[in-house]
Amino acid sequence: SSDITGRISNDQQRSELEKKLKHQQGYVSETELTADGAKILLVEDSALAALAAANVLVGLEHNVDVAETGADALQKVQSKNYDLIFMDLGLPDMDGIAVTQKIRAMQDEKKSQVPIIGLSAHVDEERQCQCIAAGMNKLISKPLTDPVAENIVQQYFLELLPLEMTS
Repeated sequence: SSDITGRISNDQQRSELEKKLKHQQGYVSETELTADGAKILLVEDSALAALAAANVLVGLEHNVDVAETGADALQKVQSKNYDLIFMDLGLPDMDGIAVTQKIRAMQDEKKSQVPIIGLSAHVDEERQCQCIAAGMNKLISKPLTDPVAENIVQQYFLELLPLEMTS
């Protein structure tokens, strides 16, 4: 019988570990969504940068989907409502500015009005102006850090919640 309890605890540990890994990779299934966390789409083609940013956001107890291309991002936005989008500017198929313009042009107001935060390794005034003109709410420099992520979520998600949800 000690063999069976050993197996059960190993299975439990394994499933806990798998859950943690899934969570850390930012791939959170619908059933594991945290009630209060923001639904965030992270658009980033670099697997390493995506993992780092997803870890920050999941660590702050938000629900993260990752899109590696502009086309993937548009498809995800069509099929799901997000509270916030972090958009890398340099994507392999189209740049983050073009993706933002396509999202802003969507018919569904909930989708077209979602806050979009640009992510770039090079932030200068000209690029900032381009991003804002394209419909981004803000441009920040990579990598995404805890304090910056927390500040953005506070500004663009928590302040927009209806009062009854925040009490």
